Amino acid sequence: MLPVTSFSRIIFAGLLSASYLVCQKSDAFVGKWRLNLSRSQPKSGIGLGGSETIEWVPKGLRFHHEWTTANGKHHLEVFTCVFDGKEHPMEREADSKHSKHTVVCKRIDERTVEVETVHNSGVLTTRSRRSVSADGKRLEVTYFGVGDQQTAIAMTADYDRQPR
Repeated sequence: MLPVTSFSRIIFAGLLSASYLVCQKSDAFVGKWRLNLSRSQPKSGIGLGGSETIEWVPKGLRFHHEWTTANGKHHLEVFTCVFDGKEHPMEREADSKHSKHTVVCKRIDERTVEVETVHNSGVLTTRSRRSVSADGKRLEVTYFGVGDQQTAIAMTADYDRQPR
């Protein structure tokens, strides 16, 4: 017979593993998403294509976002949404205006996440909102304009969930 402490550790490990799987499977964002150009707006600014892969990690949600601009330039950004109100690093190539990027994420509800991207330690911030449809088949990413980050929509990218 196992001592109580060993038995308790086994139970705890099992519960921890089970809670990880439940969280991973229940998060509406987790999965692979492909940009649907025909439903995205405006067509001129959306580029040639893109995808998002979102996975659950112990601290939150990990986003792997890549896209190709209208002139054929490939971009990649990777970040983890930790819902603690603090800035966290973003892996993204530097551009002509910004060399450092971080993100602050806020979970609005179980199907909506807001991401504030901080460029060069606050020189500029931009905001986007990701929302998963009620049926879990579509991911809409709304990018807000820099001048009016609360209401002016600059672009809406619409993604389809890919089969697992």
